[in-house]
Amino acid sequence: MPERPVAGPTFTEFLRGRGAMGWCQETRQTFLALADTVAEERQRRPRAQFGIEPGLLRLTDAGGRLMFTLNSDNAAGLSHEPTNAIYLAPEQVLDAGGGEPADVYSLAKILVEMVTGRPPVMVRARELPGEIRSPIMKALSVQAANRYPSVRAFRDAIANAPVPEHTVSQPSSPAGLEMKAGEQLAANAISPLSTAPAKEEMTASNAAEMRRACAEAWEYYTARRYQEAIAAAERVLAVRPDHQRALVVKTQAEKSCAEIARLQVEAARLAQGGHFRAAAQCWLQLAALLPDPTPPLEEAHILRQRWRTRLIQLATLATLSALSLAAATLAIWFIRHR
Repeated sequence: MPERPVAGPTFTEFLRGRGAMGWCQETRQTFLALADTVAEERQRRPRAQFGIEPGLLRLTDAGGRLMFTLNSDNAAGLSHEPTNAIYLAPEQVLDAGGGEPADVYSLAKILVEMVTGRPPVMVRARELPGEIRSPIMKALSVQAANRYPSVRAFRDAIANAPVPEHTVSQPSSPAGLEMKAGEQLAANAISPLSTAPAKEEMTASNAAEMRRACAEAWEYYTARRYQEAIAAAERVLAVRPDHQRALVVKTQAEKSCAEIARLQVEAARLAQGGHFRAAAQCWLQLAALLPDPTPPLEEAHILRQRWRTRLIQLATLATLSALSLAAATLAIWFIRHR
């Protein structure tokens, strides 16, 4: 009789516990298991609109086989929670539909976070491993038509990507494949502070650790490292759910993440529509939110140059049109007065 699947931690907990996984066999096998889960869910409900986000995925041990389960509540409808926004495809953020291309986009964002250990909105293309940079950038195309046509196609592209021979995965089995009843996954994934004593059993050492975590959350927030601020604040809230400063930091950081995702989508939409000046304004707002303002400032400068070029072109066309009209008027006058 097959073993009953045992639920482990959420994928968010797993990522926090592991940090940057890099590009290795473990990363590939974990991602392939995730892509298989999403592909099966999409095949079961091809027309459903649901967002894929690490907090709504749970690792599962099914007799030694790594699996994921997708939160059925999320699958029932498109989610617009702030923590989801950075993983949603542009068309989902704009309420313009979803489907399999949106699944491909979300999976690419999750893979970026798996490899780098950082929120996808904070990672530049050149920071991605060369072996998987091209398929990830294709999957992250703003236009759905430019992405992989299916989750299976994206999965196969990642499955066929080479893995550096010198890369050693820890642990050796993919994502705790040899765990017993999910214990190894849970041990790897859960943050030390999430298992802290209850409030009534708080020791001086634990209180000092919580204060350090609170200070760390605030430092991350002021440094515009919002996902890390959220993680630090949640460690405090796991011990004291009513901690006001941690609650404020977590709420504001989540709002900032959602605003970053919205501005990125809006900037891409405006640029594609030829509204270069408005798109440049979006990038300037992003520069005030991201830890490294250089890339958005460079993008804003490029868009402003395109806007100026467009103005020059329009002015030239207007001048030529005026000259043509004047020439035509003069020709008519000569014809009438010959």
